[in-house]
Amino acid sequence: MVSEYFVRYWCHRADHQRLDRVDWNDRRNIRGETHNCTHPNVEYCVIKTRQYLHDKSALGEYGAQAIIREMESKNCPCIPALRTINLILKREGCIDGKRRIRYKYPPLGWYLPD
Repeated sequence: MVSEYFVRYWCHRADHQRLDRVDWNDRRNIRGETHNCTHPNVEYCVIKTRQYLHDKSALGEYGAQAIIREMESKNCPCIPALRTINLILKREGCIDGKRRIRYKYPPLGWYLPD
């Protein structure tokens, strides 16, 4: 069920046409695809570069900064930002480090004798 506001909006947008004949393509898609995502080819390139550095790097570096250096040396046309590379690695499950565990603090006065 939709509100009266949306029905009015759609009718105004339709400009006296039937709603099934209106071209809605100039509007962004609310559901599904987002337009600010990293292109899948760039993500694939980041993952492959990390795998290459993990296997072949002489210094053993295969983090985000090393990936940027390697992609710059190979003259890749689209090099994502450091934060974007870290998000890609996290999304693909390529982060090796473990997150810090925060333990619950002790009760007040735990160090005082009874």
